[in-house]
Amino acid sequence: MQRDGLLIPFAALAVAVALTIFAWYTVTVFVNGIEQARFEDEVLATVFSINNRMQEYEQVLFGGKGLFASSQQVERAEWKAFVDNQMIQNRFPGVQGVGFVERVTAGELASHVASVRNEGFAGYVVRPDVQKEVYYPVVFIEPFDAKNRQALGFDISSEQVRNAAISRALESGQTTITGKITLVTETQSDMQSGFLMLVPVYENGMPAGTPDERRENIRGFVYAPFRMDDLMKGITGLAARDITFSIHDGQNQTTNENLMFDLSSVAGTRGGDIDRSLEKTVIMDIGGRQWTLEFAALRSIHSGFDIFIPYIVLVVGFTLSGVLFYVMYSASRQREETAELVWAAEEIARGNLDIRLDDNLLASQDRIGNLARVFDEMRKSVKAGTDDLKKMNEDLVRIDKMKEEFSSMVSHELKSPLTPIKFGADSLLDPESTGNLTEEQRGYARMVMRNATKMENLINDLMDSYKLDIDKLTFVMTENDIGQMVSQCVADLAPYAKDKAIKLEADTKASGTITCDRKRIDQVIANLVKNSVDFVPESGGRITVRAEDTGNKEVVFSVEDNGVGIRADKVDKLFEKFYQIDTTAKRKFGGSGLGLPISKGIVEAHGGRIWVDREYKGGAAIRFSLPRKSLQSR
Repeated sequence: MQRDGLLIPFAALAVAVALTIFAWYTVTVFVNGIEQARFEDEVLATVFSINNRMQEYEQVLFGGKGLFASSQQVERAEWKAFVDNQMIQNRFPGVQGVGFVERVTAGELASHVASVRNEGFAGYVVRPDVQKEVYYPVVFIEPFDAKNRQALGFDISSEQVRNAAISRALESGQTTITGKITLVTETQSDMQSGFLMLVPVYENGMPAGTPDERRENIRGFVYAPFRMDDLMKGITGLAARDITFSIHDGQNQTTNENLMFDLSSVAGTRGGDIDRSLEKTVIMDIGGRQWTLEFAALRSIHSGFDIFIPYIVLVVGFTLSGVLFYVMYSASRQREETAELVWAAEEIARGNLDIRLDDNLLASQDRIGNLARVFDEMRKSVKAGTDDLKKMNEDLVRIDKMKEEFSSMVSHELKSPLTPIKFGADSLLDPESTGNLTEEQRGYARMVMRNATKMENLINDLMDSYKLDIDKLTFVMTENDIGQMVSQCVADLAPYAKDKAIKLEADTKASGTITCDRKRIDQVIANLVKNSVDFVPESGGRITVRAEDTGNKEVVFSVEDNGVGIRADKVDKLFEKFYQIDTTAKRKFGGSGLGLPISKGIVEAHGGRIWVDREYKGGAAIRFSLPRKSLQSR
């Protein structure tokens, strides 16, 4: 008898196995994507915590600056009371103290030493003993414990790294941190890397608008010393985590000489516990200084039920493949055996009694019932596996919903404290309320308002970035006149350019309408214009917003400026999260680095693309294209 019919079960088995492997691969990619998202979330949370905490430390130092602004002479007791009220050891773990560094000229040195000695410090000297024109000794440091007492009288300008930070602060007028240093209070038993944060304080009523004026009228610096391991413990903690990270001083400087902090060393993480398949490098700008953060996942990130899903798919798939093969093979054998029985009957009818049936055929009739029972048991097993997969899918949907609700709650909890702060600052700036305030006090009120607005914008950027990552950012598509849309957007942005005497203009060559989310596209244009405002000259600066028709059912929007341009080696990283192209002190402290990545996500969600025009000369040009009928509206 021919056995050609048995080829079909084997072919079906091959197809089923191939589909099982494909399903296993697809689910594996999906699970890896979940782990990647979990890793990215932890990286984002860590970067946000560090950035937020450093801003809190800066605000403490600004409080010290305000104390000097309100008094011609701050006494040591006043300084101690101020620092004690901050409760830094409880509220700000990681900071070793808060002090004041006074500017002392060579001619003032003798009287300065005598003045401090008269306060009860008979052995006070400015050290090291070097002949200089200007000294910057530590005169206040609280808490004034045994370790911090060692810093009293130390001239921070005598050391190269600290002196470089002083120069940057006087040049920019902004908060500055030093590079990696060893604090003078360190002991051999527990050596840690450290750095200083400096906030300049000027003589009351004296101008400080230019570098020369700042150097002439500098009174000193409110400062705080930090030990890096203690600082990171206070910010991120060392509880069970799924990631580890290190911090190096400088941009993309990852040598041991630049290493400031290594969580794996502090937490005792073994090398085998680190998964190098999930890594990320983030550049942070802290006080005009760049830190390179290198993140890596721990193998614990793979824990949880989700890692078993690909194997469940594999086992269930192979089981179903085996059952399918068994059923089809049995059916084929039964057809062949039936054909053999028919043949035998026909032979007997012809009188041929010498035929012999196959022994397997004679035994097969007793196996049919057993096969049915085996198949039913397999069916129940497969059904149970299917129910488990369905429950797992429902759990994943529930977890995703919980993440959305959690993100909304976090956004609300972060924004809620800002509302009374902004309301209070706005009330102080009301002309009817500011009659008794000095110009300097009104300046502080405006500074509070700006910082609260900046924090609110940062929270909005973080939430938009998160929603783009999980594809939950909503779009309201409407039909808009292109010319009117560009003109209105430019008009809304005019105050940003006017503050720096920059010429902002619209040039619309595209006609007709475009279907898009007007609010989100305005957000993209605003992000690009605000970036340009930071990089064009204050005198003669020009920014042009263009809209041009490409002739292929697309409109190209452009923001062009005559600023410093974008270096070729920066272009490829421009749309990465937290990447800030401006590495000078010109950028305001605490920029989110999320504007361009969010703009990229919005444009791509509309079916367009965004890019830097490398051929543009005389400044920078960033363009993005949108279809007249967005993908969101089709």
